[in-house]
Amino acid sequence: RGLKVGLYYSIRDRTAEIADKKHGGVSPEKVQLIKNQLTELLTNYGPILYILFDAWGNTWHESPTFADIPYAEIYAHIKSIQPNCIVVNISPRREISDVPEIELHAGMGLPAGSDWPAVACDTIQANWFWRTNHPGAPLQSVSWIVNDHLLPFNRRNVVFQLNCAPNRDGLMDDNVVARLAEVGKAWTPPPPLQTIPASWK
Repeated sequence: RGLKVGLYYSIRDRTAEIADKKHGGVSPEKVQLIKNQLTELLTNYGPILYILFDAWGNTWHESPTFADIPYAEIYAHIKSIQPNCIVVNISPRREISDVPEIELHAGMGLPAGSDWPAVACDTIQANWFWRTNHPGAPLQSVSWIVNDHLLPFNRRNVVFQLNCAPNRDGLMDDNVVARLAEVGKAWTPPPPLQTIPASWK
């Protein structure tokens, strides 16, 4: 239906005990398993616009470093299959992402003074994942979403990614739908860039 597909990939796989220091950490076999999974994802499902890696080089749980699982090797593997696939890491470090993702909800912040493209994410509800109290719980305000995030971030070439946790029926709760409609009336997307800023190169 014309939708472009991006994939979320947790590099820390507790089921396969990849990079879990309690189970021996990273091994060449585990790195190969990651590459095998990426090969399947990038071969069998058509063009993949981006892969978003989570739990790689983070500090708030047992994450592998970019040396534990060699970033350059994984990056080259992705590009060898789909050269146009954008590699995104949840990290403010520009050198380990085509486009960095800054997780505001985890305390990360946008680097001061930069205008290079990035994604910044937060939640409309109190949590990333749905809770039974969410249908009646407070949401982020229109002003918080539009004036504190969308507008200033867009001026810095940053996409604001707002997590809206679906409920157990796979739908957004009525309060979220209503709030997003309010946001839609209050925000106008910026026009596309006509030229690439020199600082991005």
